[in-house]
Amino acid sequence: MNPYVGITGVTTPEQTASALSAFPKDGNRKLMVGVLATWKSLHGIPMKPKWAKQTPDPKIISALFTSDERVLNLVHFSTEEGQENSVLGDMLKIHELAGPNFHGFQLNLVWPGIRLLKEYRETVSSNYRIVLQINREAVKVAGEIPHVIAVLSHYDGASSLIYFSTRAAVMTSHSTPNAPAHISPPSKIRAGTLASALPADSALTRSISSNRSLRNFQA
Repeated sequence: MNPYVGITGVTTPEQTASALSAFPKDGNRKLMVGVLATWKSLHGIPMKPKWAKQTPDPKIISALFTSDERVLNLVHFSTEEGQENSVLGDMLKIHELAGPNFHGFQLNLVWPGIRLLKEYRETVSSNYRIVLQINREAVKVAGEIPHVIAVLSHYDGASSLIYFSTRAAVMTSHSTPNAPAHISPPSKIRAGTLASALPADSALTRSISSNRSLRNFQA
């Protein structure tokens, strides 16, 4: 995956065009156009004004994505606590609505289950990119940096790119070449949820299960 710089919260085709007009035509980076989508927007549930202004009706997402080769078109998806079971269906619905210029998702979810990523892979083509956001909550759930690194190793081959948000006090990214597309469900992973996102027989899962600080995230 080529490196990229991005804008998020695009709601009109004019905003995409304006950003492209200022973007180099012969650069070595892509422009990531990020469109927000949530469980609430997909199901027509009112949002706080701050988020409503940045989140378009999912039915117009395809109109916001251009075919310009300089662009990487990503839907940034998040869900609500208690709606984890609908995430796979929600992602597939967005995939359907996003149109032919859609390139993939950035999943703003905390440690999505790997089994569910595989289920998404089996449903759609592996050509779509998945960016897994690692924010402060994800680091907090893992408890220790060595655990964060170890958990990420299980996503190798399941995600196209790992993105550390500034809120995680890190600014870097790790690319996984030729990785297949996937989707992720659970957004809030409290209790043994981190462990449940991983293979049951892994050494890390056993370590997490015996770690008191991680058990505190149990629902």
